[in-house]
Amino acid sequence: ESRLPFDVKNWIEKHIEEKKDWRGMKDLLQLSNEEMNEFENEINVDPNVLKIPAALRVHRHDIVNQIQQCLNNISRKHRFDKQSTQAWIDILKEKGYDTLFETTTTSEADEKANGSKKELLMVAWVAPWQKKILLKQEDINLDSTHKTCISFLSDRSDCYLFSLVTRSDVTNKGCPVAFFIMNSESSFTISR
Repeated sequence: ESRLPFDVKNWIEKHIEEKKDWRGMKDLLQLSNEEMNEFENEINVDPNVLKIPAALRVHRHDIVNQIQQCLNNISRKHRFDKQSTQAWIDILKEKGYDTLFETTTTSEADEKANGSKKELLMVAWVAPWQKKILLKQEDINLDSTHKTCISFLSDRSDCYLFSLVTRSDVTNKGCPVAFFIMNSESSFTISR
């Protein structure tokens, strides 16, 4: 439950709906000259009945938390990560994307090398326009971003975001042509 007074929480929610981000909200956290005069007049009329404006009772983290909650409400399709991921994969498939979403266990060779069996998570997606570019290219680069998220599998291991990037014929710059998230950097997993 929120520690904020109801009117302040409503004030934040109302303005986040309009502004959507921190940049749009920060200017609201100060009073205009007119609002400041009105506030001072209230103090002069009756100092015992002081109503501090909502903008002065809000902290930056209150807004950041509310923005994060709104983004989570938009991005999470289910309260459990695995079901939410599957829902996003279904949405992408409906839009014509090529996708992969599966969990598997390590190969026998990986088990011998690492000494244990591990569940592997693989989520991949390619937009139709990216696939056209990808199929025409000879040179493709693999980029990895470490610790992008935490796996929802039982071991809760770190996951990696991989991007396949190639040179765009139009811009002559790097163009991402596929993305995948995995909880392993092993060649067995990447080769899938």
